[in-house]
Amino acid sequence: MDQLTTVVQNLDPEQKGNEDLKYLITQVQNDITNESKTQANIVALHEFLETDKDYVLSPDDKATLEEVMTVLSSDQVVGVLGGNSYEKAKADILAITPQQLRDEIERKFMRLENPEGSALEYRSKKLNEIGALLHSKITRDPTQQRDDEITQSDMDIIVTPNLCKVAEYYTITTKTCSPDSVSES
Repeated sequence: MDQLTTVVQNLDPEQKGNEDLKYLITQVQNDITNESKTQANIVALHEFLETDKDYVLSPDDKATLEEVMTVLSSDQVVGVLGGNSYEKAKADILAITPQQLRDEIERKFMRLENPEGSALEYRSKKLNEIGALLHSKITRDPTQQRDDEITQSDMDIIVTPNLCKVAEYYTITTKTCSPDSVSES
């Protein structure tokens, strides 16, 4: 969890609220091997970030912290925080999306959420666009992966099952998603 260590190191100790934030991040790091404690720490950290406005994080550190929280969050945590299966699937996809593609993928998700015309057809089209874009960015050589690429295993293990969860959430029928490809995680 070097990313969390970097965020902690970047915190201004003179800023009110940063000491509490440092404590919560350290708790996540210390309890990383205990899933139930990690989930409780993620909820506490999320609630702190939502309610306490005295801390100061750079935009990059905030994005890093949110990405780590997303990766560590279970479906139960997403539910506690008011999310649903779509929100969790979207977050999982965005968590592994290369930074260079993240804005474009987020825009496509926003369009999927706010359909024009026939909602089902429009959402199906946008979901296919997200899948096609990420599929086009699979590295040919994992040993020489570029910053704007994902691995085939990321596509198979994370992207495709989560695209299927999005399809299921919006009742979109796809050729890729059979009942077996939408598994609980």
